Amino acid sequence: MTDDGLAITVMSVDEDAWPEVQAEGGSTQPKAGYRFNTVAVRIQVVDGYFTATNTFEPSRFKAVGSSGIEFSATACGRVPNELNSTTMFQGAVIEGNLCVEVPKDETDLLIYYENGYDSPKLWLQARQSDSIEAIRDVSAKVVTDSSVDIGTQRTNPISAGRTALTDDGLGITVMSVDADAWPEVKAENYYNDPPKAGYRFLMAKVRIQVVDGYFTNPINVSAYGFGVVGSSAVLAGTCGSYPLLPDELAATMFHGGVTQGNLCVEVPEDETDLLIYYKGDSATVWSQASQPDSIEVLREVSAEVIIDPLVNIGTQRTNPICR
Repeated sequence: MTDDGLAITVMSVDEDAWPEVQAEGGSTQPKAGYRFNTVAVRIQVVDGYFTATNTFEPSRFKAVGSSGIEFSATACGRVPNELNSTTMFQGAVIEGNLCVEVPKDETDLLIYYENGYDSPKLWLQARQSDSIEAIRDVSAKVVTDSSVDIGTQRTNPISAGRTALTDDGLGITVMSVDADAWPEVKAENYYNDPPKAGYRFLMAKVRIQVVDGYFTNPINVSAYGFGVVGSSAVLAGTCGSYPLLPDELAATMFHGGVTQGNLCVEVPEDETDLLIYYKGDSATVWSQASQPDSIEVLREVSAEVIIDPLVNIGTQRTNPICR
C-alpha cells in the first residue's frame, strides 16, 4: 500500500502494444529499436476519507528494467483505456493502462509509484500474473454524519431544491436533474461525443444567487467550480471532449444577481447516490443531485445599485457618469 492510502495491482501486461496504440489513433510509432509496453493497473483507495479527496496522477509512475534507465510510464501518446488523472474518495476503484517506451531487448521491467518528493516508492513487477489479488473489503458507501452542519460535508448533504450558502457569497439550489441527458446533448450539437459504453450523461440545472456580494466587484460562476460524485466514489468526468451544452452554466454576477444553468457529467449507468459540490473560497457545500420535491424561494436580496457619491465619478458602478 502507498503512503497516500492506495492499493495498486498490476492486472496485465502487453509487451508489444504498438498495434493497439496505433488503432487508437494519434500516436507516433516507437523509435527504431524500441517497443511500447502497456501495463494495466488497478488502483483502490483503501485508506482515505469520505470527506476529503485523493487525487491520483499517472505521472507518479515510472518504470525501470534491465538497462537501469528510468522510463516515463505515460510516453506513448494516445493509449487505449489510458489511466488518467482521477479524483477519488474512500473505497473508489479505477483501472487503466500505463504505457512505457523501452528498448526491444529490455527485460525484468518494474514500475514504481511515488506520491511525492521524499515519499517512499512502491515497486511492482511489470509482468503477466498467474492470478489477481481480490479487491480489498473497503466500502465506498458514505456513512451519514448528522453531527456536521447540513450541506457542509459529503456525509450530510443538503436536499435538492434547498439552497446551500457558500463562503464566497452564493446561494446554490439544485432545480432539476436529467438522469439520461444524451438526447438533449446530441440535439444541442450533432458533433458532441456520446457517453462511453456503460456510461450515461447526467445534467443538473442549478440556480445561483449572489446573496452576499458587492455592487462593484463581480463573481464568476461556471460549471468548472462544481464537481459530482456518487456511489463509485470517483469524481465524474465531463460530457465528452469540449462539449457544447444546452444552457450551460456560465455568468459574471454582482450582488443580487440570479442565474440558472446546466452542469453535465458522465457517470456509470449504475451510479447512484449522486451529489453535487461547489468549492468556495475555503469551504465546500454539498447537495443531493436528485429531482427535488420542492424549490426554496429566492432570498430577499436587492440587485438595485446604491449610489456612492464618495467615489470618483465614473470609476465605479456605484457612481457612473451621467449623460
